[in-house]
Amino acid sequence: TQHVDGSYPGSDSDGSAERPWVTITEAVDACASGGLVAIAAGSYIEDVVVAYKAVTLWGVCPEQVEVAGTSNGDAAIVIHEGASGSAVRNLSLTGAADGLAVTGSVDVTAHQLWVHDTSAWGMVILSAYGPAAVAITDSLVEQSRQLGLLVDGSQVTIERSVIRATQPALGSNSDGFGIAAQVGCTSQGCDTSLRSAVTIRGSVVEQNHAMGVFLAGSDMLIEGSVIRFTQPDLASQMTGRGIAIQPTCDAQGICDANSRANLILRSSFVYHNHDVGLFVGGSDALVESTVIGGTLPRAAGLVTGRGVSALMACTVEAGCDPNIRSAISLQNSVVEQNHDAGIFVAGSDLAVHSTIVRDTITRPDGYFGDGIAILSKLSLSTASLSESLVDASARAGVASFGSAMSIDKTTIRCAAFALEGEDSDQHSYDFVDLGNNRCGCPDANDTCSVVSSGLAPPDPMP
Repeated sequence: TQHVDGSYPGSDSDGSAERPWVTITEAVDACASGGLVAIAAGSYIEDVVVAYKAVTLWGVCPEQVEVAGTSNGDAAIVIHEGASGSAVRNLSLTGAADGLAVTGSVDVTAHQLWVHDTSAWGMVILSAYGPAAVAITDSLVEQSRQLGLLVDGSQVTIERSVIRATQPALGSNSDGFGIAAQVGCTSQGCDTSLRSAVTIRGSVVEQNHAMGVFLAGSDMLIEGSVIRFTQPDLASQMTGRGIAIQPTCDAQGICDANSRANLILRSSFVYHNHDVGLFVGGSDALVESTVIGGTLPRAAGLVTGRGVSALMACTVEAGCDPNIRSAISLQNSVVEQNHDAGIFVAGSDLAVHSTIVRDTITRPDGYFGDGIAILSKLSLSTASLSESLVDASARAGVASFGSAMSIDKTTIRCAAFALEGEDSDQHSYDFVDLGNNRCGCPDANDTCSVVSSGLAPPDPMP
């Protein structure tokens, strides 16, 4: 064990408890692989790098031990290549760069960290120098800039942690994501074979900007977690989404059909975000035993406010690609108190089973308010709805705009139009009644009948 105490007044440091080093860097340099650096209370202004050996950095507690990185370093603490098995424990990280950076090392532990008020990203786990794998537990990341946590072509598990109040990037006033995970990327481009794999369990992602959780071309499990209060992008006043997933797309907006994102969202709470609670673009999502609700309209234009939106892969630069569809399944879940549409699908495929969609209201300008709206745009959309309840929709309970939909053992209650069918984009609507469906208000005692009232569909990308 190498000891560190920045307040030691002597000039005879040797790393012992009686004559500790005064900087963490000195202790790391002296530490053998597999060794421990024990850090006493104090503020240490330095850029610590652990490379080519496994070292555990262990502070007294985050409230008493602070490592403040400088603008000369990449992060307050960097775990570089060849340092697999290293650990960072019981420390506060802040400073003029990132808080914690890991690259080229696996089996890395980040435990009881307080990463706060960094001038750049809170944590970044990169594949630039080889595979990286990190377990983040019992930690708090707050008031970072641009990104609370970036996972790039790496494996990360987050448990019992909070990532909150990420601020926009200095200068541009854009971004401020809580968590972003993507394939391995460098200045030369992205390698879609280097997918990130992220597990978020028992954690809270809140009060971030633009995106609470963003996933591109990678895999994620969110379980027993809360994603809430995401604020719009400060510069554009757009988005503010709770969770958004998409394929890997290049700078020209061309998306890779073989680099779809895959999300499993289970036993979680996605609430009071802006624009869309869960957005799926050209990717795959399974939602189980989850509540998605209270979504507020987008700040710019006061439009959307949808609970769930699943579209083809669409970008501002290149438009929508009908060949890259989304596939989303909701089971045993609740979608409630959203604006515009509870669930909206365009050019994609939806399956809803044993789920409640309720209290969908219009957006502030009085438009829309459909519980479930399925639109064929550029390509045919399909949907199946079984053993579910659609309740108290401001406009249509279930609306098919040129889409193919089957309904089985479902109740549609208290909507202006229970089942609305309209042709769209050269596609005819098609409802298949599989039986045991009921409609009406306040009691659903009537047979469900499709009407065509000339309703317009919500805009996929308003």
